[in-house]
Amino acid sequence: MANRNRTSISFPDALMRRIFALRNNGRFTRCSDSELVRQLAEYGLQLSEGQAIDDVQAKAPTS
Repeated sequence: MANRNRTSISFPDALMRRIFALRNNGRFTRCSDSELVRQLAEYGLQLSEGQAIDDVQAKAPTS
């Protein structure tokens, strides 16, 4: 595993439930908590930088 800095963040309860409810979706079922949040952060950053949604989905890990 790559050497990564650890960061602690707090989510409001409603947001946390929405994020972790994504595990019911087959795409996120096997993701760890940190991997799920990393994927969502990467997706959001790429969208804010103007990349097309199709580009982001094509780069998403399939594991």
